[in-house]
Amino acid sequence: MNIKNSKIIVMIIIIVISLTGVLAVSKTFSVQETELVRLKTNTLDKDNDTVNITYSLPLNSSGEWQTGYNDAGMYSIKITASDHKDTTTESVTLIVEEKNQAPSIDHPPITVSEGEIVALDFPEVDADGDRLSYSFEPPVNEQGVWQTTSADAGKYQFKASVSDGELTSLLDLDVTVLNRDQEVVLNIPDTIEAYENQKLELVINAVDPDGDDPFMNVINLPEGASFDSETKIFSWTPSFDTVKRTGGIVSTALNALRLENTFIAEKDFPPLAIELCSSDECTVTEIPVKVYNVNQKPMLDIPENIVIKETEGITLKAAAVDPDGDVVHYSFSPPLEQWQGSWKTKYGDRGEYNLTVTASDGKLEEVVPVTITVLPFNRQPHLTIKHDELTVNEGELVEFSVSASDPDNDTLTTSVLNLPPGATFNDGIFSWTPPSTTVTNRSTRWEDNLISSVAFVNKVLSSESNIRWVEFMVSDGEYEVIHPVKLTVKNVNQKPQLIDFLPLSTITARVHEPLLFHIAAKDNDQDTLSYEWSFSFHESKVKGTDTIERTFITPGKKKILVTVNDGREKIVKEWTIDILEQAVKPIDPDNFKVYVFEG
Repeated sequence: MNIKNSKIIVMIIIIVISLTGVLAVSKTFSVQETELVRLKTNTLDKDNDTVNITYSLPLNSSGEWQTGYNDAGMYSIKITASDHKDTTTESVTLIVEEKNQAPSIDHPPITVSEGEIVALDFPEVDADGDRLSYSFEPPVNEQGVWQTTSADAGKYQFKASVSDGELTSLLDLDVTVLNRDQEVVLNIPDTIEAYENQKLELVINAVDPDGDDPFMNVINLPEGASFDSETKIFSWTPSFDTVKRTGGIVSTALNALRLENTFIAEKDFPPLAIELCSSDECTVTEIPVKVYNVNQKPMLDIPENIVIKETEGITLKAAAVDPDGDVVHYSFSPPLEQWQGSWKTKYGDRGEYNLTVTASDGKLEEVVPVTITVLPFNRQPHLTIKHDELTVNEGELVEFSVSASDPDNDTLTTSVLNLPPGATFNDGIFSWTPPSTTVTNRSTRWEDNLISSVAFVNKVLSSESNIRWVEFMVSDGEYEVIHPVKLTVKNVNQKPQLIDFLPLSTITARVHEPLLFHIAAKDNDQDTLSYEWSFSFHESKVKGTDTIERTFITPGKKKILVTVNDGREKIVKEWTIDILEQAVKPIDPDNFKVYVFEG
């Protein structure tokens, strides 16, 4: 085992549980079939990590295998130890040696009549391929043969032994020798007659001239029939499908003319074979079987409650299943047309109608009551809105009326499904002023920057828009009609707003005194704001911050300006500073600094 780079050392103890005790063996070991193999491992991990051990087949997860017959062979087994970082694998070889099995032979019971030969048939080799030898108890000879005589009637159990040359097994042989006697007389009608769906019970009597109780069996019972060997009762209830149509063109034509039942009034079945066995012999008697057809009425499937509206037409689609496959005819009571089941309603036919539908196979019929309810015809209400599409600017009021009408003068309910935030719909009037945050997709087109300040032009030409669909609904209690209106809202730029600033707009300070200036602004469009600070004509402007520190080194009136820009419009904040003299050491102009704070 190569463990140069491994942190795990595996020590394997192989234990074989057998009839002879516990053996410790090397990396190649042998066992016999049916013995238990158990591998035990000890591991050493240099890092003291938890080590998991796995075994390859045929061992289980615990390193065990209960061998059995037919498991002989050579097996290479891999044992793997892992601490989830390193893995070590060890192999062992297992040899399972074949173990001889005691021969196991079984022979079914044998029944013969007096005077017949009992011949035993056993295999020549066993499951291991060993050749077998047999010995039998008299009267069975060495070849496994017994010639019975007329006096041997009875039941016998003989002992026999079988050997594969090493192991020997014993078995019992059951032999029945039947007595031969006189023929049994059967008492039964010449023909068995039955009717569909009617239970037939027939006692089959048999008389043995010898006074014995003969064995009776019915060999070919019809499907669904039974025979009780104790009570000698033959029982059968033929189903309705026992006698049925043959199908085909001729059958269909006769069925349509109501003539087919004349030709299928009965059906002959294969004769009932009754087997009688006395102590001497068995005889079989065949009795003809005839089943008579029994007609079944059709089963009608049709809705019993139907609802339609005035002016609607209806045709009842009656569907009946005839168990005998007979052609079914239908008839309908008024107001339906008698043979077609049709009715075209009109205004004024509202109400409830009770009628019947009949299905007949020519002999039997089924009648089903049906109720047809005719409701008043309801027409859909209508919504009237002057414009289906409107365009407005942010902050501009859009208002229009919504009216509803119903041709049947039904009571109507008008509502709006997706009212925009801040909008109202009262007494049929929709009103909404889109807020400045409605449109957020600001473009970088110079045309939009140019026209944003002109409301009329912006409404027509701006590419910055947001579409809101408002759906108005009217309901008469049955119908719901929805009328959508498309509202296109154009962006209107909002100038930045000054929220706070420091210090005061007008203050007094001294030279060399640091002053902190800050401005707080917001943009209702949520546009990004830029800042630009201006101190004097000969100084560079400072950009990109809302806070700045300034120290003046000369006295006098000073002005500081900051411009807040949203990209289209801007605001300006101005401070006036009165700088006074200060009796301190002047600051070197070369060391003058401006502090810029991001924020």
